[in-house]
Amino acid sequence: MAVATAATTVGVLYARSTLRAFHQLTEERKREDAGQLRALRMQLHFERNQRTCEETTLALLPELLRCLTTEADADALFSHLRKGRSGEVLLNDQERAAAWETLKELSFTRAMASPYLLCLLH
Repeated sequence: MAVATAATTVGVLYARSTLRAFHQLTEERKREDAGQLRALRMQLHFERNQRTCEETTLALLPELLRCLTTEADADALFSHLRKGRSGEVLLNDQERAAAWETLKELSFTRAMASPYLLCLLH
């Protein structure tokens, strides 16, 4: 009888420890799954935000390019300088120097702004 009681006690203790270990394992798995789910949600949220940002930026690029070409338009200035060179328009040295200075500024503006717009395109 004592052996049966001891065997039953050992069996019950073993079952309890096994159940406790199984419960701990289940809880740990739930925590890991919750962490993975949280990470996946964050990843999807980031991807949605990035896609929205790219779509918005790409929609603005034609307008930015139009503004750059309008604001830094040098065609009229080139035409004016060519007319001065050919004699159609009389330009004194001061006007010619001011025109060239403006042309340098416009060229520099376009040269600096273009790479930024290209980076936005890609």
